[in-house]
Amino acid sequence: MGLSAVVFRNVSELEKQFGAGLFDVDEMTGEAIPKPGKHIDVPRTSFFAIQRRIGNVSEVEHLRAIVEQLWPGQESVIGKQILYSGSHSGDAIEPNDYSRLQEEISLLKSMGVMQLAGVIETMESLLIAAKAERNPIVFV
Repeated sequence: MGLSAVVFRNVSELEKQFGAGLFDVDEMTGEAIPKPGKHIDVPRTSFFAIQRRIGNVSEVEHLRAIVEQLWPGQESVIGKQILYSGSHSGDAIEPNDYSRLQEEISLLKSMGVMQLAGVIETMESLLIAAKAERNPIVFV
């Protein structure tokens, strides 16, 4: 058990590859879902732009404690939407939070806290993919 996140490929890219009109789109996640009755052979991995593991429950708890020490009492995307639980799923970071998330990533990078290097790299790669695909970062 732990925390992982994905960014789904934009449906327009899947339609270029597999054909138009074959997919419905989950409005919250941006996930393309083959329409009922459409028999298409799409490998499951084709639906993901990126998949990343953030950590197990205790690793996420440890990372959250570090962030809370660095930013005591402050609201942050990283603390309140990502590291608040080591096992949340079904929620997402929406595009309107991307600039704030980027600012927080940049600030944490500048602090040089080695224990956060992995989660910073993970969130940076998820953010890059989310912007490119124009889809949210989804926790699974």
